Amino acid sequence: MKKFMKRLFISLGGLLLVVYLMNIPTLKDATEKGFETVEELKKYKEAGFATKKAFVGRGFESLSEYEKHSAKGFYWKEEFVATGFESLSEYEKHSAKGFSTKKDFVATGFESLSEYLWYEKAGFKTKQAFKDSGFKDIPQALALSYYGSNFDAAVSAASVVSFNDFNTCDTKDNSYYENYCQGKTVVWHAIVGGHSSDGVRLNIIESCDDQSTEIAVDALGVLINKKFSNDNKEKCIQVLARIGDKNFSFPDISVERVLSIETQSDKVQRVARLVAKKEAEVIKKLAANKTNGAWLFDVYGVDAHLACKAKMESEIAWQNGGRGFRWTAGGWGLFKYFGLIKPYVIQIRSNNLELQSQNGTWIQKISRCDYNVKTDTALNARWN
Repeated sequence: MKKFMKRLFISLGGLLLVVYLMNIPTLKDATEKGFETVEELKKYKEAGFATKKAFVGRGFESLSEYEKHSAKGFYWKEEFVATGFESLSEYEKHSAKGFSTKKDFVATGFESLSEYLWYEKAGFKTKQAFKDSGFKDIPQALALSYYGSNFDAAVSAASVVSFNDFNTCDTKDNSYYENYCQGKTVVWHAIVGGHSSDGVRLNIIESCDDQSTEIAVDALGVLINKKFSNDNKEKCIQVLARIGDKNFSFPDISVERVLSIETQSDKVQRVARLVAKKEAEVIKKLAANKTNGAWLFDVYGVDAHLACKAKMESEIAWQNGGRGFRWTAGGWGLFKYFGLIKPYVIQIRSNNLELQSQNGTWIQKISRCDYNVKTDTALNARWN
């Protein structure tokens, strides 16, 4: 029995050796399956390809390219091409953020993944969602996101004290100020002023285009310093701040974040708008009071004084034969309002003019001058 078993094992071993030798690929086997070498055949066979034709059908340029793509689940090149990405690296970066195709990413409205990541910090998955939020930029969104998901809601929640409320507090006593304003958060617009040991002077306003009322405060903050003041002098900014002490001179505010700073170009345009608006208001008010002589003199009396005095002296020098003249009074009281001549034109008079006669004596005269407030022109000057 033992001899039988021994012979059996020897026979099986020999058989296995024959099978093994028969299965060793030869160069002929490799070339018949489209490979150039036996080693190449072995590599592709380990990757699951019995023939070179089977691999070529997958669309990959090399086995290493296939292995990299198959590791990400792409066993056919056309599967990867369908994603729309130009490279496997691009796919890996985008897929890590949940975008399996380029089309999915393009739908977000962002131009690059880095832009997407920047907006994602503030919770925005699409460019349109950010636009709909009303925030000016991501730093502003990050600063206000604690208070609300969109600009209006955030400002409403953060600005516990409105501009008008603070204006009221500023005129009240300390007790009222402490109860209704001090310690509260606010979102305000302001014009940047100079810097001092008390901080940066800010003139709080209703909005960048409404500077009809200004409240001066001293602002402190990590970035609110002399450099900030110098870099942004007279610019309109928006701040998230907390109201501090009332103080004797100017209230304090602690700026937690500067939400926006207008550009130099925006500043120039804003100032131009304000000047145009003011000029329009002046023209409108003047038109409404064109026959109100007393009002015209009250508002334009100084201009009338300067124009008429110059006109009067020019006429005297021409008509009085080179003889002297003098005013017996000075200042803005030289001329008095006399009456309205016609719309926009008033007459002013003075008893303080003296002309020198041929024999050198001084003679008092009553001088008159008509002045057009609309054109800033002294129409005539005369005396008797």
